[in-house]
Amino acid sequence: MQVESPDIMEQLPLSDLFRRRLKASHPTMTWRIFGSQDNRIFAAVHPSPWKPPDMSDRLARSKRLRFAGSLAVAALVAVTSHALAQSAEKDIAIPLIGCASDGQMGPVAAPASGGKTPRIPQDFAGSLAYYTSAALGVIAPRGWNCFGLYGSGGAVLLVTPERHDADDLLRSGRQIEGSAIVLSRVFGSTSGRFEVAKLAARLFPVANNFVQGVIDEGIEPAIDFQLMPFPADKLTRRSPTAVEYFSPGGTEGLGTEGPLAKNGEPISGVVILLPDEEMTAIKLDIRLPTELHDLVSQITEDVLTSKGRP
Repeated sequence: MQVESPDIMEQLPLSDLFRRRLKASHPTMTWRIFGSQDNRIFAAVHPSPWKPPDMSDRLARSKRLRFAGSLAVAALVAVTSHALAQSAEKDIAIPLIGCASDGQMGPVAAPASGGKTPRIPQDFAGSLAYYTSAALGVIAPRGWNCFGLYGSGGAVLLVTPERHDADDLLRSGRQIEGSAIVLSRVFGSTSGRFEVAKLAARLFPVANNFVQGVIDEGIEPAIDFQLMPFPADKLTRRSPTAVEYFSPGGTEGLGTEGPLAKNGEPISGVVILLPDEEMTAIKLDIRLPTELHDLVSQITEDVLTSKGRP
């Protein structure tokens, strides 16, 4: 046994018997003093010969680990970028269909084709087109017909398999019985504020002060502003100001609060409140044939992104 201090073994608080046994069992061990306190010596035994840790090895190993980590991050970024690039290559632009409108200031011609349109995954692009009026734009099944309405309260774009015009859409009590996609922009600062307040009362607690202000005008009965969702509706909150909804077939709900009549088919869509645009609301209603239900998510996500702007 090697001792770094000549009298270390004599200073250690050990019995003679234990000291002899320690020497016999560890003949190649070295004692290393770490300090003393209250006349007691603190020491440890190490394999002989004892050497301090080689910090150069640790630094080299640390550098190797950091380098390997950098390579892993770079590889992940490269793979992700490649995947995104491949995905983008598979998205293609869909055709633009211009929609004529009519309203308070008279007929408005359809926008010219050739404008920018959303890019859609190839699997869906062949079934869709982008329908746009002067005020609104929405994705809908290719080959359908479209028409827009506008006034002081806002604007509506309807896309349906059959053809409609202002006369039948504005007819009192007229609702669309079959498949349709309806995109509405309702102004919260004009006569449209009543419709916005009714939507906000059911969906957006952040707009309670706005709703109460409209109620306090006393123009429409307070009972018309229900502070709860429709019982049958299923809601998915995307943010404090955006809610997706699903109204089952045969029920009253958000889907039937507008141009679509109740029938056996479900209606889904999204409602978006824009507080920074004078409480304007965007409402999308979708009722598609069963074989086209897989298009609903593409249509909804585009409106969530574009807010219905053409």
